[in-house]
Amino acid sequence: MLPDKALGSLAAAYGRALVAADAARVGQTRAEERRFLAAITALCAGESYFHNGENVFPVVLAHVAPTAAADVRQRVLGHLRLTLVDAFAYAVPTAAALRAIAALSPIVELGCGGGFWACSLAELGADVRAYDVAHPLAGDARARHRVPHHRIQVGDPATALPRERDARTLLLCWPPGVLGRDGRRPPGPACFSTMGEDALERFAGEHLVFVGEFSDSFGTPRFFALLEQQFALGERHALPNLGKWQDAVYLYRRR
Repeated sequence: MLPDKALGSLAAAYGRALVAADAARVGQTRAEERRFLAAITALCAGESYFHNGENVFPVVLAHVAPTAAADVRQRVLGHLRLTLVDAFAYAVPTAAALRAIAALSPIVELGCGGGFWACSLAELGADVRAYDVAHPLAGDARARHRVPHHRIQVGDPATALPRERDARTLLLCWPPGVLGRDGRRPPGPACFSTMGEDALERFAGEHLVFVGEFSDSFGTPRFFALLEQQFALGERHALPNLGKWQDAVYLYRRR
């Protein structure tokens, strides 16, 4: 699932996160790093993206500083967040949320990153066509994710959706909103990506799955207006959260 290089990078980042979060633990860091590497290597050794019925990403998170105080653990997760994003995804899927989405197949996902959600859904039997503007292995600076999990096609709403007219469901997992949401926001007035609103304007299917929160980090004002006008909320699934965002899975049906 994760190549050895990615596992090693994740374990090394975990060690740095422990030190950054709690200097008093420095003496224990190497031993904890080895335990973490052994745990995630075992979890990611097989072909399945599930472990004892749960998706592997939240299971990996359970091995992050499991005995630390809650505030220390949150700081470790904060320092480790972007490395976890590189290896897995921005959002942490649960098996329950994935099963609900898989029932809405066939699915087209835009902005899929490394395809972790797409591959997890495919394992549950869903037909998922995953697109991103940059492939993880292409050396494109726009590619946040470095580990490809699924067959990823290069495309945006204008090029991908005309190819996938039979898709019942559009999946937008952490669609980009205001540029620089990860702390690299450029100075001056806020600049937005229009990917989300472009996708809603072009998608003609019955269902929409939005993974994120209702803030400018995930879409323009027009994106959220179109969402409200065109779709009615059916289900919400809470997710484990990384960092300051309170993201969840929202399942919509066209009005």
